Amino acid sequence: MLLEHDKSTFDVVFLDIDMPDINGFDVADKMFAKNTEIFIIYTTSYDNFARQSIKHRVYRFISKGDSKELEDSIIQLFNDLSSQHAYYNFNYKRQLYNIDINSILYCEQVRNTMMIYTETDVYKQIISIKKILDKLPKNFIRCHKSYIVNAKKITDTLEETIVLKNNIQIPMSKTYVADVIFYLSTYYYGK
Repeated sequence: MLLEHDKSTFDVVFLDIDMPDINGFDVADKMFAKNTEIFIIYTTSYDNFARQSIKHRVYRFISKGDSKELEDSIIQLFNDLSSQHAYYNFNYKRQLYNIDINSILYCEQVRNTMMIYTETDVYKQIISIKKILDKLPKNFIRCHKSYIVNAKKITDTLEETIVLKNNIQIPMSKTYVADVIFYLSTYYYGK
Protein backbone atom coordinates (compact mmCIF):
# COMPACT_ATOMS: atom_id res chain seq x y z
CA MET A 1 0.00 0.00 0.00
CA LEU A 2 1.39 3.41 -0.94
CA LEU A 3 1.05 6.36 1.34
CA GLU A 4 -1.80 8.61 0.33
CA HIS A 5 0.54 11.61 0.52
CA ASP A 6 3.57 9.87 -0.96
CA LYS A 7 4.71 12.97 -2.87
CA SER A 8 4.30 15.38 0.04
CA THR A 9 6.90 16.22 2.63
CA PHE A 10 6.09 16.86 6.27
CA ASP A 11 8.02 18.30 9.19
CA VAL A 12 5.89 16.67 11.90
CA VAL A 13 3.67 13.58 11.67
CA PHE A 14 1.29 12.10 14.25
CA LEU A 15 0.94 8.35 13.71
CA ASP A 16 -1.09 5.64 15.35
CA ILE A 17 0.87 2.39 15.71
CA ASP A 18 -2.15 0.12 15.36
CA MET A 19 -3.95 0.87 12.05
CA PRO A 20 -5.83 -1.33 9.59
CA ASP A 21 -3.80 -2.68 6.61
CA ILE A 22 -0.51 -1.02 7.66
CA ASN A 23 1.03 -0.21 11.03
CA GLY A 24 2.58 3.07 12.12
CA PHE A 25 6.11 1.65 11.97
CA ASP A 26 5.68 0.76 8.27
CA VAL A 27 4.35 4.24 7.51
CA ALA A 28 7.29 5.75 9.44
CA ASP A 29 9.74 3.60 7.41
CA LYS A 30 8.37 5.08 4.19
CA MET A 31 8.35 8.64 5.50
CA PHE A 32 11.79 8.35 7.08
CA ALA A 33 13.20 7.05 3.77
CA LYS A 34 12.21 10.40 2.23
CA ASN A 35 13.06 12.70 5.15
CA THR A 36 15.32 11.66 8.04
CA GLU A 37 14.70 15.00 9.80
CA ILE A 38 10.96 14.41 10.22
CA PHE A 39 9.51 14.55 13.74
CA ILE A 40 7.32 11.53 14.47
CA ILE A 41 4.89 11.52 17.37
CA TYR A 42 3.14 8.19 17.95
CA THR A 43 -0.29 8.07 19.53
CA THR A 44 -0.76 4.68 21.08
CA SER A 45 -2.37 2.63 23.79
CA TYR A 46 0.79 0.51 24.07
CA ASP A 47 3.74 1.28 26.32
CA ASN A 48 6.68 -0.75 25.04
CA PHE A 49 7.70 0.52 21.59
CA ALA A 50 10.70 2.79 22.31
CA ARG A 51 13.40 0.32 21.29
CA GLN A 52 11.59 -0.70 18.08
CA SER A 53 11.17 2.94 17.04
CA ILE A 54 14.74 4.17 17.62
CA LYS A 55 15.61 3.98 13.91
CA HIS A 56 12.89 6.56 13.19
CA ARG A 57 14.13 9.11 15.74
CA VAL A 58 10.66 9.19 17.20
CA TYR A 59 10.06 12.43 19.02
CA ARG A 60 7.37 11.28 21.44
CA PHE A 61 4.82 8.65 22.36
CA ILE A 62 1.54 10.01 23.67
CA SER A 63 -1.41 8.09 25.03
CA LYS A 64 -4.56 8.07 22.93
CA GLY A 65 -7.16 10.46 24.25
CA ASP A 66 -4.79 12.32 26.61
CA SER A 67 -5.32 15.93 25.49
CA LYS A 68 -2.99 17.34 28.18
CA GLU A 69 -0.15 15.09 27.03
CA LEU A 70 -0.86 16.09 23.40
CA GLU A 71 -0.80 19.78 24.29
CA ASP A 72 2.44 19.40 26.30
CA SER A 73 4.05 17.50 23.41
CA ILE A 74 3.12 20.18 20.87
CA ILE A 75 4.42 22.98 23.11
CA GLN A 76 7.69 21.10 23.69
CA LEU A 77 7.99 20.41 19.94
CA PHE A 78 7.69 24.14 19.18
CA ASN A 79 10.31 24.89 21.82
CA ASP A 80 12.65 22.25 20.41
CA LEU A 81 12.12 23.44 16.83
CA SER A 82 12.86 27.04 17.82
CA SER A 83 16.19 25.98 19.36
CA GLN A 84 17.03 23.59 16.54
CA HIS A 85 19.75 25.76 15.07
CA ALA A 86 21.93 26.17 18.13
CA TYR A 87 25.70 26.28 17.84
CA TYR A 88 28.56 24.95 19.92
CA ASN A 89 31.34 27.55 20.15
CA PHE A 90 34.91 26.94 21.29
CA ASN A 91 38.54 27.94 20.72
CA TYR A 92 41.27 25.60 19.63
CA LYS A 93 44.82 26.76 18.88
CA ARG A 94 43.71 30.42 18.73
CA GLN A 95 40.93 29.75 16.25
CA LEU A 96 37.24 30.17 17.04
CA TYR A 97 34.87 27.39 15.90
CA ASN A 98 31.11 27.63 15.62
CA ILE A 99 29.55 24.19 14.96
CA ASP A 100 25.86 23.54 14.29
CA ILE A 101 24.94 21.26 17.20
CA ASN A 102 22.61 19.22 15.00
CA SER A 103 25.53 18.26 12.77
CA ILE A 104 27.46 16.64 15.66
CA LEU A 105 27.27 12.85 15.54
CA TYR A 106 29.51 11.99 18.48
CA CYS A 107 32.49 13.08 20.56
CA GLU A 108 35.47 10.94 21.51
CA GLN A 109 37.96 11.68 24.29
CA VAL A 110 41.51 10.85 23.16
CA ARG A 111 43.87 11.60 26.05
CA ASN A 112 43.25 15.28 26.84
CA THR A 113 41.73 16.10 23.42
CA MET A 114 38.05 15.89 22.57
CA MET A 115 37.46 14.79 18.98
CA ILE A 116 34.12 16.20 17.78
CA TYR A 117 32.77 14.29 14.77
CA THR A 118 30.19 15.98 12.59
CA GLU A 119 28.56 14.76 9.41
CA THR A 120 31.30 16.43 7.36
CA ASP A 121 34.29 17.29 9.58
CA VAL A 122 36.29 16.42 12.68
CA TYR A 123 37.17 19.13 15.20
CA LYS A 124 39.49 19.10 18.19
CA GLN A 125 39.10 20.79 21.53
CA ILE A 126 40.98 20.58 24.81
CA ILE A 127 38.15 19.84 27.25
CA SER A 128 37.11 17.03 29.58
CA ILE A 129 34.20 14.78 28.72
CA LYS A 130 32.32 16.04 31.80
CA LYS A 131 32.71 19.69 30.81
CA ILE A 132 31.60 19.17 27.21
CA LEU A 133 28.56 17.22 28.43
CA ASP A 134 27.64 20.23 30.57
CA LYS A 135 27.83 22.51 27.51
CA LEU A 136 25.92 20.31 25.05
CA PRO A 137 22.11 19.93 25.04
CA LYS A 138 20.39 17.09 26.89
CA ASN A 139 20.16 14.90 23.76
CA PHE A 140 23.93 14.19 24.05
CA ILE A 141 24.49 11.13 26.21
CA ARG A 142 27.54 9.35 27.53
CA CYS A 143 27.68 5.74 26.39
CA HIS A 144 31.30 4.87 27.22
CA LYS A 145 34.10 6.34 29.31
CA SER A 146 35.46 7.96 26.12
CA TYR A 147 32.31 8.59 24.03
CA ILE A 148 29.30 10.89 23.92
CA VAL A 149 26.65 10.41 21.23
CA ASN A 150 23.92 12.64 19.85
CA ALA A 151 20.74 10.67 20.64
CA LYS A 152 19.03 12.28 17.63
CA LYS A 153 21.49 10.45 15.36
CA ILE A 154 20.98 6.96 16.85
CA THR A 155 19.50 4.50 14.37
CA ASP A 156 19.87 1.31 16.44
CA THR A 157 21.30 -0.15 19.62
CA LEU A 158 23.00 -3.50 19.84
CA GLU A 159 24.25 -5.31 22.93
CA GLU A 160 27.49 -3.31 23.30
CA THR A 161 27.18 -0.89 20.38
CA ILE A 162 25.24 2.19 19.40
CA VAL A 163 24.66 2.60 15.67
CA LEU A 164 24.50 6.13 14.33
CA LYS A 165 23.63 7.61 10.97
CA ASN A 166 25.75 6.24 8.10
CA ASN A 167 26.19 2.98 10.06
CA ILE A 168 28.81 4.50 12.39
CA GLN A 169 29.25 2.16 15.35
CA ILE A 170 30.16 3.50 18.78
CA PRO A 171 31.00 1.25 21.74
CA MET A 172 28.58 1.19 24.66
CA SER A 173 30.16 0.01 27.90
CA LYS A 174 28.34 -2.00 30.55
CA THR A 175 28.85 0.89 32.96
CA TYR A 176 26.64 3.16 30.85
CA VAL A 177 24.18 0.75 29.19
CA ALA A 178 21.50 1.21 31.86
CA ASP A 179 21.83 4.99 31.65
CA VAL A 180 21.60 4.90 27.84
CA ILE A 181 18.50 2.68 27.87
CA PHE A 182 16.87 4.82 30.55
CA TYR A 183 17.69 8.01 28.64
CA LEU A 184 16.40 6.64 25.33
CA SER A 185 13.20 5.35 26.86
CA THR A 186 12.50 8.69 28.57
CA TYR A 187 13.64 10.66 25.50
CA TYR A 188 11.35 8.70 23.18
CA TYR A 189 8.46 8.77 25.61
CA GLY A 190 8.97 12.48 26.24
CA LYS A 191 9.14 12.29 30.00
